[in-house]
Amino acid sequence: MSRIDLQDILKEFPNGVRAVDGVSLTIDDGEFMVLVGPSGCGKTTLLRCIAGLEEVTDGAVFIGDRDVTDVAPKDRDIAMVFQNYALYPHMTVRRNIAFGLKVHGTPRAEIAARVAEAARLLGLEDLLDRRPLALSGGQRQRVAMGRAIARRPVVYLMDEPLSNLDAKLRVRVRADLARLHEQLGVTTIYVTHDQVEAMTLADRAAVMNGGQIQQVDTPQELYWSPVNLFVAAFIGSPSMNLLEARVEGGNLKFGGFSLPLDELGDNARKLPPRVVLGIRPEHLTELGSDETAPWSIEADVSVVENLGAETLVFFPLDVTAVEPDELVDIREGEEQAGLIAADHGTMLTARLPSMARTATRKRIRLALHPNLCYFFDPATGSCILAGRPRSADEIPLPVAGPLQ
Repeated sequence: MSRIDLQDILKEFPNGVRAVDGVSLTIDDGEFMVLVGPSGCGKTTLLRCIAGLEEVTDGAVFIGDRDVTDVAPKDRDIAMVFQNYALYPHMTVRRNIAFGLKVHGTPRAEIAARVAEAARLLGLEDLLDRRPLALSGGQRQRVAMGRAIARRPVVYLMDEPLSNLDAKLRVRVRADLARLHEQLGVTTIYVTHDQVEAMTLADRAAVMNGGQIQQVDTPQELYWSPVNLFVAAFIGSPSMNLLEARVEGGNLKFGGFSLPLDELGDNARKLPPRVVLGIRPEHLTELGSDETAPWSIEADVSVVENLGAETLVFFPLDVTAVEPDELVDIREGEEQAGLIAADHGTMLTARLPSMARTATRKRIRLALHPNLCYFFDPATGSCILAGRPRSADEIPLPVAGPLQ
């Protein structure tokens, strides 16, 4: 049994930095758990505490029924895959995979069988006699995973193993990881700052910030039901549009627009006078010249990014933006939205179908879907109403937009 229980884990370094602040988490036997969050949130330190590479200041780590808090790393029956591969350059692939088994005194025949099995699972049979310098980045990462697989531990720990790979290779190796976990069924804890990796790999994901876990749930629940502003803004790409709004006279008011709250039904009663409105870019729909919607806004387009399968449209609104301080400069590839200069207001993003021919400097009309909007308490950041559709029919479909 390889269930993992973390009980009030606290890690404080000698300089007073509290990297992990009272984390409690249970990871089920065979589960693929992802620790995700921005750089410096404590996820790697927590992983190292589980591995025994960092001594916990307080709390306890259980693997199965065994308290391993004070157990040496080599005696915890775990295998770790590092970001930088950590291969021995003078050894062949075969010897790299076998190294840990030799150290533990595994019989030679069993070593050969385990190396062969790991090579078969990872497609390394033709590379066993090569050295790491003769391999590509993806092949080196597979060798590092092969070394962990050959150990047959009760837990795999992976620290951003794909971050050194290019985008195309990252997708390929990510699929390999998912397939391997399906085949091996070993409890896995995976650390990443990339929320796309978290969403695609995890059975459950723990979103971390400031050394604490903000929310633990399935990827779908994290997307549809974030508990606070941080999780809402972190999960989703491009990130959620967040802006200040007022509830006044039965309407939701922001940026010169007044949207009738009766579209929310009884849920409108839950809203305080001031709220933070959250709108995911993919839940904005472009309206044609003769189309109307109960909730709609219009603005002048500043930037259009054509990505082939979809189009990102950036437009300013005269509203006060809400950007959690911890989210600055953490999402790779999304910095451009925060760097676009607008004459006034805040830059928002719409994610439209590829056939939408929206031109720069053109006036655009967008429909908001009331049941897909989020409302947060501006004082606490907690979610008041989550924008969850009642049926699949309420989710905007990626159909072609009007040709202009």
